Amino acid sequence: MTLTTELVAALDGPHAALRETLAVCPAAVLDRKGVVGRWSIKNVLAHLVTWQSLVVDSLPGRITTAVVPKVFTMPPAERFAFLVERIGERDALSPQQQIVELERTHRRVDGFIRSLGDDLLAQDHIWPEWPGTLAAYLAGLGSIEQAALDRIRTGLQRLPPE
Repeated sequence: MTLTTELVAALDGPHAALRETLAVCPAAVLDRKGVVGRWSIKNVLAHLVTWQSLVVDSLPGRITTAVVPKVFTMPPAERFAFLVERIGERDALSPQQQIVELERTHRRVDGFIRSLGDDLLAQDHIWPEWPGTLAAYLAGLGSIEQAALDRIRTGLQRLPPE
C-alpha cells in the first residue's frame, strides 16, 4: 500500500462513520440548536467543511512558500470567531445540503491528497513550524472529523427519548 492510499483510507474511516451516524438522524435533529453544545449537528458539519476547505485551499501556496495563512496564526479566540462567522454563512443551508457540502469537501480533500504523490506526502519539515511529514499534517483532518463525530454522538445520546 502506498502512503497516499494509507492516508486516504485513514481519512475515509472517520468520514464513513460520520456518514453512518448522519444517515440515522432525522432532519429536525440535524438542525436543532443545542445538540452539540450550543450548535446543531448541521453547524458542526459546516465547521468541518470550513476547516477542511481552508486547509486544502491554503496548502498549495503553503507548500510552495512555507508562508502560514493568517487564519492559522490567529489567537484561538479570534480564529474561533472567524470560523463561527463562516459557519453562520452556511446557516441557510438545509441539513441535507450541508451533508452534500461535507461529501463534496471530502472528495476535494481526497483528490488533493491523491494529486500530491507519495514523495511530497513523506517529506518532513515541509515548513519550519511543522516537524512531521505532510501526510501526518493531513491526517489531522481525520482527527478533526473523528472529534466532531464523537461530539455529535455524545449530543445524540443526551437527547431525550422520543
